[in-house]
Amino acid sequence: TSKCPQRFYCLGGQPAVAWNASAPDATQGTTVVRCPDGLWTERPGASTAAQCLTPPGHRTFNGSTTPCLNGEFRAEFKPAAAAASCSTCGDGFSSAGTEQVAVYD
Repeated sequence: TSKCPQRFYCLGGQPAVAWNASAPDATQGTTVVRCPDGLWTERPGASTAAQCLTPPGHRTFNGSTTPCLNGEFRAEFKPAAAAASCSTCGDGFSSAGTEQVAVYD
């Protein structure tokens, strides 16, 4: 059986039909639900909406998930309610670019 894909949660823990990796933004059956508002799951296999989190390098404020600004960072996944701001890099440090969130198959 396949696991529920990253960025989605599956009621019951598994997709109703086989996950199609070539169409990652499509839902595959009635039990597959996309995480809302740009949230992600840390890895495949999520079974509840509570596992949808703000990904590293992002903040979630007023229901919108956006990248941290230059000079800010977030190193870990966090629940959206606890991720309204990013941390400051500190004197002499910068975050000149963004990095992709790890995607697990």
